[in-house]
Amino acid sequence: MGKTHVNHRVVIRNQDDDIVLDESCASFAVAKPLYDQRRGELLAGETITLQHGARVIFKD
Repeated sequence: MGKTHVNHRVVIRNQDDDIVLDESCASFAVAKPLYDQRRGELLAGETITLQHGARVIFKD
């Protein structure tokens, strides 16, 4: 069995842990700048993760 491609995702959750934004990116090179941009736009109580599929790479 070979590896299956999964996209990187920038996910923002509210204080209740509900997903309020889930943006899919084809590569880390696209996802990281988006993560950095969205990180500066968070509202109070929100958290952001950069994920590769379900695996969390960065979390703030």
